[in-house]
Amino acid sequence: MRKIIPVLTLLAILLAGCAQTLEHAIWSSPSGTAGYIPPGSAESVLERKLELLQAHIERVLGVSIHFAFMQDDEHATSEFGTSYLEQRHIIIGAQLGTQARIEVMLHEAAHIIMPEWLTYSEAEMFADAVSLDVCRRFGIDTKATTAQYLAKHKHATYILQAYANEIAWAAAVLSGVVE
Repeated sequence: MRKIIPVLTLLAILLAGCAQTLEHAIWSSPSGTAGYIPPGSAESVLERKLELLQAHIERVLGVSIHFAFMQDDEHATSEFGTSYLEQRHIIIGAQLGTQARIEVMLHEAAHIIMPEWLTYSEAEMFADAVSLDVCRRFGIDTKATTAQYLAKHKHATYILQAYANEIAWAAAVLSGVVE
């Protein structure tokens, strides 16, 4: 029993210290900050990249981009994003995280400027290749999600070579290297 009391006392002191640390963190955190992203965090850096890319794409392509829940759009063909060439409009799934929003926004923007005669699978290959290239330029690794998505379009991988110049040009436009 004598050995248990010091251990329990030590445990109580440690727990009190954790509670004080948590209480301090709670009191020093701004109120009403559900979804708060600390400045300088990796997520805030991604948020800033999203804002800059969105403004650039809207300006250069003359499109409007907004975020909405895709099930609310009766014309949406994807749960992630949809581009409307004639209306010059892109909708991105509001349920997506910041990195996914960037990927999808670039993918949908690539659909706006890709060659019009591509088949569905060719268009998906083209758009994701452009998105991957731009994300790489901004230090965002999307190889895993890109490969996973494009696995169902394997038969169109020849697009990567056949349209390499067009993919590079589209990535340059969307990343701001060329306007």
